[in-house]
Amino acid sequence: DPDNFRVHSIDHIKKLPDADKARAILEECARHIRPLLQARRWRVLKLYEICCCTAGGKNLGVGGFCCPAGDGVTSLRIAIRLRTPGHGPQADEWGAHSLRDLDYAMKVLIHEVSHIVHGNHSAAFYTLMAELTRQYETYLQKGQVLDEAGMPLTGGRKADASRHNPSLREARLAALGAAEARARTGAILGGGGRLGGGGV
Repeated sequence: DPDNFRVHSIDHIKKLPDADKARAILEECARHIRPLLQARRWRVLKLYEICCCTAGGKNLGVGGFCCPAGDGVTSLRIAIRLRTPGHGPQADEWGAHSLRDLDYAMKVLIHEVSHIVHGNHSAAFYTLMAELTRQYETYLQKGQVLDEAGMPLTGGRKADASRHNPSLREARLAALGAAEARARTGAILGGGGRLGGGGV
């Protein structure tokens, strides 16, 4: 049954600011990962949010984790840190419990679904993660990822004319901003950008 190869349930932290937006990000993640899960015949029983203020989110160096069932096709649950911590330098810089964007969440999610097959961070794990990332990008470009209304997304986002052909100065500023964002992500993830493990 193709409907089995998907995210079966999601859960967000209702007590935090912008809880409805956090749920919307998780729902969008579930839609975006679905073509990959269907192609691989994998399933994720639960996708949920963790934060510094929840039991599973105390270690700020972990961006997410996967608890695989051990059958090579099922994750019992995948957790994603959708927000900056509620305290510390990152909270001071970006605001306590500020939501990250979909692109960040999808990078974490692709990392974590790779643990369905490979529990540790082996060379085979990183090969699979790179393959899944390329496959996801192809699905976006081909319109195989659907929006909330069931309509295909092409390229993942609707075109913004003001950003489609930036000036050289705007392009340089955008590149600088992207480099700074990568540096901040590295600082958030810690450990050289490691996201999480495959342990239960």
